[in-house]
Amino acid sequence: MQESDPQLSGWWAQGVTVGYERIVGLRLPGQMPGGTFTVSRSRLLELDADELRGRLLDDERRSQLLAGFTTVLRSKPASKSLRFSLADAAGEPLGVLMFTIDPAAGDRIRLTVTHEKLPDVGSTDAWKARWGEWLAAL
Repeated sequence: MQESDPQLSGWWAQGVTVGYERIVGLRLPGQMPGGTFTVSRSRLLELDADELRGRLLDDERRSQLLAGFTTVLRSKPASKSLRFSLADAAGEPLGVLMFTIDPAAGDRIRLTVTHEKLPDVGSTDAWKARWGEWLAAL
């Protein structure tokens, strides 16, 4: 789709394009333009945002939070969203994890976990469930 109307922003044009691609079967829900898939889970938590961010940025504490996985920070530590390469214990790549911490009402935060670069649609449900359980356990 071309953006020929100056009042139609790129964001809206992209939304229409993705919707069209889904309707005609060119793209599945959660599928990115490169063919990989992305899933997200979020939850309101009664945690201190700075404390959680510190745990995610500290290699040892992050390895406790994400037991069974190895991670490498990919974003700048001061970034709003923290991005990590994710691999299993044997080093097999599992995609990219992004953590976004937003303030919520009261003393709560909304933590969103986004898992990018999943290889196929068949893996999305299992990862959605995995990150939902992980958030519930925090």
